[in-house]
Amino acid sequence: MDQEPKPPTEKPAAIVHTRDRVAIVALDWPLTVDGKLLTSVVVKRLTTKEVAAFLAKVQAAPDDEEARYPMFFDRDGGPISDEVFDQFDDDDSVKLNKVALDFLPQRFRPGATTISSSGPEAGENTAASSAAP
Repeated sequence: MDQEPKPPTEKPAAIVHTRDRVAIVALDWPLTVDGKLLTSVVVKRLTTKEVAAFLAKVQAAPDDEEARYPMFFDRDGGPISDEVFDQFDDDDSVKLNKVALDFLPQRFRPGATTISSSGPEAGENTAASSAAP
């Protein structure tokens, strides 16, 4: 009775949480979105796959289109759209951007010297590549 060995069950890779990969930021000026009260925003670190998808989106977009890092979510895990982010009180936006800066991959942080360092500041949109300084 020769039975073929069963292949090992593959478990997806998972990052070991030695430091926080998410932060919950309370809004000083909550919004209502689709009839639901948004009182806080979850900011999370990006994975390599998420960075690659973001860079592909930016590269495929027209020169005048802007993109925000996909790292802002509601408490249910839904992404915060650019339209909603743009409605935040400026103080809340500044607070979110400060937290996001700590969660950005190093290549996107201010002063990074790698080829991919041209991304926008934390929550800010990308600038058009043909825009004047």
